[in-house]
Amino acid sequence: MVVKDKNIVYLWPFQVLSLLGIAYSFWLFDILTIILFFAIGLFISSIAENIGNHRYFAHKSFKLNKFWHITLALITTLNVSGPIVSWAQVHRNHHKHSDSEQDPHSPGHRGVLNVFFANWWWYRYTPVTQIPDYNNDPILRFMYDYYYAINIVFIVGLYILNPILLFPLYFYPTILGSLTSSIVNTYLHRGGVPHDSKLLAWLCLGDEGFHKYHHDNPGKWKAPFPNPNSMIINLIRKKT
Repeated sequence: MVVKDKNIVYLWPFQVLSLLGIAYSFWLFDILTIILFFAIGLFISSIAENIGNHRYFAHKSFKLNKFWHITLALITTLNVSGPIVSWAQVHRNHHKHSDSEQDPHSPGHRGVLNVFFANWWWYRYTPVTQIPDYNNDPILRFMYDYYYAINIVFIVGLYILNPILLFPLYFYPTILGSLTSSIVNTYLHRGGVPHDSKLLAWLCLGDEGFHKYHHDNPGKWKAPFPNPNSMIINLIRKKT
């Protein structure tokens, strides 16, 4: 299954499925299991969104070997926030035109609800053929062209292996990744300027909450305080 329209990707089928899955989990499991699913989902989504999409693919803040490059690309693709090349391009435009009319997710100019749900239902992007990541990286090009198929195969594979695995490995990471990104894009850009929040930094397991600091230092992968994301990056990055 190939993405036919190179300028638009529909995310809502995966998001709706994940929302239904989370709702169903409250009927199936006890509260301790739900907390465990939440913790696993938050950890996976943080790796995908903060380490993968944000620090590595969008900002290229550190380098990886081929194994970790492919692994991170796959984890990020399965977190359902849009194909990597598109996410990276949108985020770069956000930094280039931050809080202006050209900012692709400025709550002040595009509306809080539009920005909050921008990466939940569908996304229209710059034509991917104009994005260097798509043209120069065969791994990212494959992840874009077969975006739907990769997610469907993963969902079916988990279901065949053990349906319970869908909850911590897909449903919870998908929704938590979208939710934390939406909060950062809206709440931390309130009033037309970036803000910092230690609470969101801890919730995102990294420095996403230090949003003003990030806009002032977009190329840095280390947060102002020790955190899981920085520790993971330090473990897997090339030490050159």
